[in-house]
Order: sequence, then C-alpha cells, then structure tokens
Amino acid sequence: MRAIRLVLGMALLAMVVAVWQRRDPIIEAYTEERAPVQFEFDGLDFEVSQQVDLGSSPLIVPAAPDTKNVVLPTLLAADSIAEATLPSGSVELSGVVTDALGPVPFAIVRVEHHAAGSSDGAPVVATLDITCDDVGRWQLTGVGGGRWRIRAFVPEQLASVAPTVRFVAADEKAVVDLAVSGPAPGLVVAASAPASRELGQAATIGVTVGRRRVDADGIVVVDPVPGVLVEMALGEGPARAISALTAPTDATGIARFGAVCETAGSAPASFVVAPTLDEVTHSAALLECVVPPPPPDDLEDGLADDGSGSADGRAGIDG
Repeated sequence: MRAIRLVLGMALLAMVVAVWQRRDPIIEAYTEERAPVQFEFDGLDFEVSQQVDLGSSPLIVPAAPDTKNVVLPTLLAADSIAEATLPSGSVELSGVVTDALGPVPFAIVRVEHHAAGSSDGAPVVATLDITCDDVGRWQLTGVGGGRWRIRAFVPEQLASVAPTVRFVAADEKAVVDLAVSGPAPGLVVAASAPASRELGQAATIGVTVGRRRVDADGIVVVDPVPGVLVEMALGEGPARAISALTAPTDATGIARFGAVCETAGSAPASFVVAPTLDEVTHSAALLECVVPPPPPDDLEDGLADDGSGSADGRAGIDG
C-alpha cells in the first residue's frame, strides 16, 4: 500500500514539475504582444487563435432608411377593390394641410394603405379619414409600413392637386405635409365634331359646358351647366349650317348644332359661351368634308372600258 502511494506521489510531482517548466509559453500565448502559439499538455495539442471579427451583431436592428424619394409605379385602376382594415404596427404619419393662405383648419386627410392584390386580382385597400385640428395638423399612429396614398380636401371647396404616394418602412416616423387649392374658376367648354363626313352628309357638332367643383370625396368633378346660350360661327367654306346658330345647353350641359358638307375640305367652327359679360369662354371644332369613294360598279366599268384589258385587270389576247 505504501508502495502504491509512493508511485502516485512521484507521478503527481512529475506533473507539477512539467507544468512549472511550461508556464512561460502558456502565459505568453494569451497575451496580445505575441502571435498565437501552439503547445502540448500531457499528450494533447491545443491551439490558441486570435478572435475573428464577425461584423455587426445580427440582433442589432439598423435605423430605417430614408424612403421619402422612393420611386413607386403608378397605381392602376381596377374594376373592383377589396376593402381591408389598416395594418397595425409602429409607423407614425403626421403633417400639416395648407393652402395659399396658410394652414387649413378641420380639413379631411384621407389615408389609403395599398397591399398586394387579392386572389381575384383586385387591389386590397384600407382607407381612413382623419380630421385636422384647428391649425391644420393631422396624425396617425400605430399602423404598419408599406405603400401609402395620402391626400387632403375640404368638400365643395379645396382639394389636393395630386395625391402623395410613399413607401413607409416599419417603425418609420414619416412627415407628410399636404397642399390643397380650390378648383379652377370659370366654365369648362369643349366642342366635338365627327372625324369626317362625306359630301351631302349632315354632321352634329356638340358643345359641352360645365363647371368644376370638389365633391364629398375630395375629387374635382365637372358638373354640367344647363340653360347657357352657345353661339356658333361657321364661316364660308366646305360646310353649311343647317341649324340655328344659337342654342341653349340641355340638362346634360350640351348644346347641339347641325352642319352639312358641300365641298371637300376642312370646315372650322368656333363657339362662344357667355353666361355673363364677365365670363366669356371660347372653343372650336374642325369638321373634315371628304369626297365619297366611287361605287364598286363604276370601278369595274372603268377597268373594262379603258381599252387596256378585261375587267379583272388581265390583258386581252388576240387569238
């Protein structure tokens, strides 16, 4: 028993001596002053390597990019729209509505979130109307990122000239200031005539009279103006008027005039709408008068009688 203890003691002493002899390489291997070294310990190989730079931690979320100038394709019109609710998230939208005179109190801001199309191809749109405060400020919080279409309006008075379309990243705080203006004053007059008429054919020339306004959804529309007198001037030329030169607009805002083509050429017609002395509007239309093509029978007779061959265009053979 004593012999065994003696053997174990001697082995332990040998190990301590071996470790003591190698203390300097082990300590120096962990310092920054020396390059990594390789050493042995009781028959096992160890290699000390320098730390590898793994870059930024994947757990660190980078700041949201600036998406103010992201170019988005034009929103396409569709026959149907799938309605949805606004997505939840950490996006904050805010801004101020102004016109030429400054902030517009209590304006309506309509925000639309456009998502990917549904199974039937219809766009998925979530819409919300926000009323501004007394200094034109509006805010929307707790919504998700994505494609947003935003516009402002005051029914019957003001509207955004064009909506603002932006892509907003998650967690972004986007400031979207909106400008509104009133619809252009004055009458909207448009004259239209058929593309062409043959000699002897009559043509109807219509003149539409309307006025712009902002509807309840903030869209600038043109309402017809009935009962307004329209005067036509048709000078000497290929067409002759076959109706009165003055006609009122009907319930749809259209005044109609008649003309007939007498010779070939372009027949310009001008129109004057003057509901008041201070509101005079002009418009014009062009009617083309053309010579009708010859009938098929006359064409065949001409080929047969020109002395050059038969009616089917083949030269005659003298047999």
